[in-house]
Amino acid sequence: MRFSTGELPVPIVMSANPVNNSNDEKPSFVKVAACLYRHSRTAIYYGLVKRSGKQFRMSFKTRDRMLAERLLADYRQKAGRLGRRTAVGKLTFAELSDSWFAIEKPKLKPASASRLDVSTSSNSVNN
Repeated sequence: MRFSTGELPVPIVMSANPVNNSNDEKPSFVKVAACLYRHSRTAIYYGLVKRSGKQFRMSFKTRDRMLAERLLADYRQKAGRLGRRTAVGKLTFAELSDSWFAIEKPKLKPASASRLDVSTSSNSVNN
């Protein structure tokens, strides 16, 4: 999809240093939708999401806007899961291993799952 020059919004420069030197050209990003930016030179789409006071950025490695919007929706869900655990530092090893095993179990073969279940279960950890 091509845009004429009149349709593009004003570029937003995402950099820590707001000073613009003409001989030191920095990449600029054009905001095309909420949390979705397009690089001005490469036309690659990027997602920018904030969760729990942290900023998460990701390149979607595509020039297709519709695909970038779908990838952004998936990325927002993943970033939302990252911000949920505020007390991760207070988890015990047994709690963390049980949580990990519940996530990984569907990806494992039955023999591997049973072996890991024994080695990561709360009963096998000595306190």
